[in-house]
Order: sequence, then structure tokens, then C-alpha cells
Amino acid sequence: MNKYIAITIIALTCLAASAAEPATVSSPVVLNTNTSPPTLGGPFIELLQNISTWSNLTVAPYAIYDSGTKDYGAGLMLMYNANTYLAGGIGCQYLNKEVWMPNAQFQFQAPFTIAGKIVLVPFGFTGIGTPVSGRQDDNGTPVGIFGAGLAAKIYGEQEGNHLSAFFACAKWTSFDGQQWYGGLAYRF
Repeated sequence: MNKYIAITIIALTCLAASAAEPATVSSPVVLNTNTSPPTLGGPFIELLQNISTWSNLTVAPYAIYDSGTKDYGAGLMLMYNANTYLAGGIGCQYLNKEVWMPNAQFQFQAPFTIAGKIVLVPFGFTGIGTPVSGRQDDNGTPVGIFGAGLAAKIYGEQEGNHLSAFFACAKWTSFDGQQWYGGLAYRF
């Protein structure tokens, strides 16, 4: 019982001592209204910044030969180079004087230099396209795109702005034959 009385006396003493301390006046809360807006970051913002400044972008106009119909066409791709080995992009292809096909694709590439001067880039690509005209019942039907090719740098810096020539062979599912591409690519 004496323990409880001692603990109670100590508790009351501490309580009285804390009540006897003078009250302090706290300073008013000041809100800082001159803060800068939050800065956005991350890979998506970096992508938007690169696109808005044409950095890491490649524009590639090219000719197409369709071995199935033995006819010609043309294409245009806009590619974003995520890094040295991967690019993705969108484009449109016109073939056989009637087929319009918007598409999107990923390209895997492995550049290498020969004798310190000649830069070659073997690449493989895959994607999907959808004919919007010229395929009658197949208009609106997804088409798989698979291919490989080789590019050679003609002019410019390896990682900076440069012009390349390329040749590739592709297979479009639901089309007879192969599609052969040849053209130029300019990287910004």
C-alpha cells in the first residue's frame, strides 16, 4: 500500500510542477505563399520534352515494293529513340495505288562501327497496322508487321543528328509476298 501512496505523491508532484511553469506564447503560423509550382518529372515528362524539341526523333520516308502484287508504294515513319537499342513509332504506308495503312511499331537495333568510321545498324522490327482503304473486306482488320533490315550512317554524328540510308524486308500478315523497304532516315 505504501508503494501506491508513494507513486501517487510522485505523480501529483510532477503534475503540480508542470502546472507551475509559466505559459509560453507561441509564434503565429505564417504561410509561405511564394512557393514555386511543383516540378514534374519522370520518363513520361522526359518523352514529352524530347518530342517537343525534336530530340531523339527519327523521320524516315521510304519506298515499298510488294512482291505479292509486284507493285510499289511509299511509307513514312516517325520514330522515338528510347535508347541506342530501342525505338518505337507511328507511320503510314500507301501501297498498290489503293491501300492506306496507318501503323505502329517497335524497332530493336544494335549499332556497331567498322574501322572506326563506318556505322552499321542491323535492326529488327515488329508492329501492327490497319488498312483503312483498298482492302475491301479486310479494311479495319489488324495486320501484323514483322521484319529486319540494315542501316548505314551517311552523314552526321553517331548519337546526335545524322542521316542514314536503310534497306529492310517485312512480312505483313494477310498480304501475299514480302514488302521490301528502301529509304532514308534522319535522326534529330
